[in-house]
Amino acid sequence: MSSTPHLRPEAPATARARRTRVRRSSVAPVGRSAAALVAGWFAARGDAPTAVQRAVFAAFDEGRPLLVTAPTGSGKTAAVMLPLMAELIAHPTDAPPGVRVLYIAPVRALSATQADALTAMVASLGGSLRVAQRTGDTSTKQRAAQRERPPEVLLTTPESLAVLLAGPGREMLTGVRAVVLDELHLLAAGKRGALLSTTLSLLDTWAALHAAPHPRRLALSATARPLDALAAWVHPDTEVIAVANEAPAELRITDPPMEQAFPDGSWAWRKVLPMIARQVAETDGTTLLFVGARTRAEQWSVALRDVLPARYGVACFHGSLSLEERARVADELRAGSLRVVVATSALEVGVDLPAVRRVLVLGAPNATSRLLQAAGRADHRPGVPARAELIPTSALDVVRCAAAIRAAQGGEVEPITLREGDLDVAVQAALGRLQLCSATASEVGDGLRASASLRALSGDDLDRVMGYLAHGGDALAAYPEMARAVSDGERWAISGRRSERLYRQGIGTIVGEVTVEVRHGRRVVGQLDGRFAVSLEVGDRFVLGGRKWRVTERASDAVLVRPDHSPERALPAWHGQRAAQSAQVADAVEALWSELGSLVHLAPEELVERVTSLLGVHPVTARAVCELVRAQHRHASLPSTDRFVVELHRDGARAHLVAFTFAGSMANELIARAVAARYRDETGEAASVCALDEAVCVTADASLAEVSVETLRRWFSPEGLREAAMGALSEGVLSGAYFREVARVAQLWMPGTKAGAATPGLLHDVLRKHDPGHVLLRALDHTLWTSLEGERALEALAERTGRRWHLHRLDGPSPLSIPARTWMDRDAVRGDDPERALLDAANRLFQATLGRPSTARC
Repeated sequence: MSSTPHLRPEAPATARARRTRVRRSSVAPVGRSAAALVAGWFAARGDAPTAVQRAVFAAFDEGRPLLVTAPTGSGKTAAVMLPLMAELIAHPTDAPPGVRVLYIAPVRALSATQADALTAMVASLGGSLRVAQRTGDTSTKQRAAQRERPPEVLLTTPESLAVLLAGPGREMLTGVRAVVLDELHLLAAGKRGALLSTTLSLLDTWAALHAAPHPRRLALSATARPLDALAAWVHPDTEVIAVANEAPAELRITDPPMEQAFPDGSWAWRKVLPMIARQVAETDGTTLLFVGARTRAEQWSVALRDVLPARYGVACFHGSLSLEERARVADELRAGSLRVVVATSALEVGVDLPAVRRVLVLGAPNATSRLLQAAGRADHRPGVPARAELIPTSALDVVRCAAAIRAAQGGEVEPITLREGDLDVAVQAALGRLQLCSATASEVGDGLRASASLRALSGDDLDRVMGYLAHGGDALAAYPEMARAVSDGERWAISGRRSERLYRQGIGTIVGEVTVEVRHGRRVVGQLDGRFAVSLEVGDRFVLGGRKWRVTERASDAVLVRPDHSPERALPAWHGQRAAQSAQVADAVEALWSELGSLVHLAPEELVERVTSLLGVHPVTARAVCELVRAQHRHASLPSTDRFVVELHRDGARAHLVAFTFAGSMANELIARAVAARYRDETGEAASVCALDEAVCVTADASLAEVSVETLRRWFSPEGLREAAMGALSEGVLSGAYFREVARVAQLWMPGTKAGAATPGLLHDVLRKHDPGHVLLRALDHTLWTSLEGERALEALAERTGRRWHLHRLDGPSPLSIPARTWMDRDAVRGDDPERALLDAANRLFQATLGRPSTARC
């Protein structure tokens, strides 16, 4: 194995992208002939460069890394690909054949779309550059052909690039001049983004080993925030080109008149379905209907197919469909042969859909970035404003929709979560570095720290990573197969062909949803969403596969059950498909409730008039919202930006605590777990929890209803929140489920492992008992805290400690706590359609609330 020269690491990324110039020799500037090719391309199309294209062309010949952010449909991709293609055509190199431009997309479908577009672009420029794709769908024969005759332009995904660098195909990457990162807001987010940053660093190392300049990085995004942090993620010397939307997004609520604050379960099918069918029929082109979950996508596509004429093409699109089915729907969308597609956010990624003329969003969007991304699908052309119509399904949804629109139009776009310090990612990245050639531990560390995601890696953590590669850690050192790397005392190398093969097979961070197995004896009945599973207690009942089950035990990696034949109703296992509400939307929702609360003293008709104008809804719908506002004011307090509303009410032998934290369901999950743990520590009693976007709910013994404000302040204190929450989660099924992700990323375990091999749950138990300081348990703690938005939970509680606390002891749930109470009240859920059953239950609870006398405030 060849030796590696000592590589000086790149300077760490700074909080603000620097504006200094880099060596001009790193990338050849666009010459006059290349500029002429670009000008001719526009002339042949009878077109002119857009604003973002003019800005990029002006900055391109400086050779600096770029982050280009501009609205969907503004021509960002052409802004960077045109000069790159023109440069390659105008100035062919005499260097050995190889890839000159790498285009990285978050999904295969986007790379396929761009491959066709780039092939056409090259032809229109008069060039003969070869454009090819390399993804998981690329056949062995095609890969071999690419090695023999490399394309000049290669379109790929993050995982496929890492695989390419790990094998003989990396030879064709020696002369890469530029790396284009499309849809950066998707590429850089989460652990996948953390690993991609290490892969880009690895590509730089590969270039340095061959005395070649580092490839230039060019990133594109429509919703990139925060710009400074993302620019630093791309490269420390990145220049930002940000072009504002000349035509602000046109967002509005479209609603059939809603007579009740909590419509019953049939209302959507009686009122909303006919309205959507009319909108589809009126639209000259394709309508996209975005929904929040896969089950909804299936339900609404079937319903629309039943009510629309047979000649209308109706399709469904979500992430659980096969690649072939998704590709078929995408092709039909581009061809304009579908009148309506019901889709989840899986369709929001920037694939051009020229036939789409209308975008509908059913239910309140949980993020402004997703709302704007969805709106950008309508008339996806430069200069045409993004448009979307939001369809609320309850009075609560009306407020959420109006708040999301207000936040989006006010420029409140969610920052991308840029992960740092994931030690499971460090393990995989270190293996990737040793795949290139042997290295000292210091060189491995330098390479890891050159990436944005591991720039703060400590020496101690590097030692833990290298120790794990050497023997798996103290608890696993007795197993020879755990040795993935060997050292002669100075240099490290991959331990052999088996380790090389395992590394290539295990590249990536995509694990799928956090799920927990359900076992009856030795038989696996199915899987539950991890957050649903962690809410179950021994004795609870739920429905799975059309049968009722009772929980008998909760293991670290499974829920053990037996069939339940009792007449009592059970909870369907469908919870957890919807993403958490973002901080931007949650803050806007709370602010809007505060504004509505300030109007509650108006005369009834004046209140309706003001709410109609404020929310932009039908007067009948506004009347339903007013009924909800007045009822909440009568029974408790309306949430406000200057007060923290907490409610306590009894329900027979139980008591419910509902606190309006507005932290999103993930952070609220962590808050609820911490509160339940503190309750258990003080009383010795167990409690069950529920976490919604706006509120947390803790259900326990009836004595919970008598706790004091001082006690509640202790339970909701941000002090020690991490310790309380992590302690509550460490031994539960959710911790075991997330360890599956950590073990997968660190390649301790891989999906499809043969029967009889150690499971993630068993490995989790072994490490917790025998090696509590293990590097993967440290990675697990970090993963749990960040995945459950621990910092957001801390901020929410810290901010509320300084507010006025309004504690209400009630005879039943207030109107705004009905969603939490409905979820906790499992007997309220019946039938084969859980969503409809919950809506019916909420409707009944609200009617009962209207009939209750008001409760004095505390």
